[in-house]
Amino acid sequence: TKPQSPMSLDVKLDRADRVYTPGDTLTGRVIVSSDSGLSHNGITVHVEGCLYLQVNARTVGLFEAFYTNAKPIYLLRHEIDAQPAQKLPGGTTEIPFECDLNPVDGKQLFETYHGVYVTVTYLVKVVMQRPLLAKHLQKNTEFIIENPLASPPEPTPAVPFRISPEVLENISSRSQSSLPKFSIVGKLETTTCNIIKPFSGELVVESSETSIKSIKLQLVRVEECKTSEGHITEATDVQSIEIALGDVARGLKIPIYMVFPRLFTCPTQESDNFKVGFEVNLQTLFTDGYTVTENFPITLYRYV
Repeated sequence: TKPQSPMSLDVKLDRADRVYTPGDTLTGRVIVSSDSGLSHNGITVHVEGCLYLQVNARTVGLFEAFYTNAKPIYLLRHEIDAQPAQKLPGGTTEIPFECDLNPVDGKQLFETYHGVYVTVTYLVKVVMQRPLLAKHLQKNTEFIIENPLASPPEPTPAVPFRISPEVLENISSRSQSSLPKFSIVGKLETTTCNIIKPFSGELVVESSETSIKSIKLQLVRVEECKTSEGHITEATDVQSIEIALGDVARGLKIPIYMVFPRLFTCPTQESDNFKVGFEVNLQTLFTDGYTVTENFPITLYRYV
């Protein structure tokens, strides 16, 4: 078995869910444990929020990609001297700290978001400076920023749709004539979605000459990075849910239901540096190899 470390540094936030809104006061404790007493040259708590943009060198050039990818944009940056240099007794010592979550001048606190080309993260980082040649101790913990609206936007009506060879776009007339005859109808409850509630709707396969292999609901993030050389937009998958498997019965109502994953989605947001939006694809796969995709741009917001 691995021997237990004679000393440890930890940080605990007072909110168990670690969820905060801009302007809240973040409180927590630095926890120092040691078998016997230990000396340190000061304990500092850094509360930071950063926006990271990751652009592709093939799109903007190597120099621009290196500069953009290597330079985080600070949204939140506070430093707290939690304890001056001293000797701590053996056992466990708890050191409280607090910080108002106010942004850097000229910035705003965007929601926590873990994307591919755009990432917004917030961290509490505790550093204990050790004397002489002793190794400094460091501990990080992430907390979540959410920006709920004061009131919900105007409700939007349900969005009906019909998918058939005659209404498909981005397809040549020659390819259209070779497609199997089919008709799928349905509706989405709304395309302006509260992120804490499921995305829902229904569909019905009215007819299909060819057997259906499966029907999938795909959530796509559309991230736009704004650089000095222009705007770069990339679309990537967040998740894909199989809502029907096999050659489904004709005329049967099939529910559309999807929960938005935490951290990997956020309310639709835009700034001078980036834009994050989302789309939903309804994909029908036929047994003869054809795939038909219907795209629905959606707007996400948060209202509790």
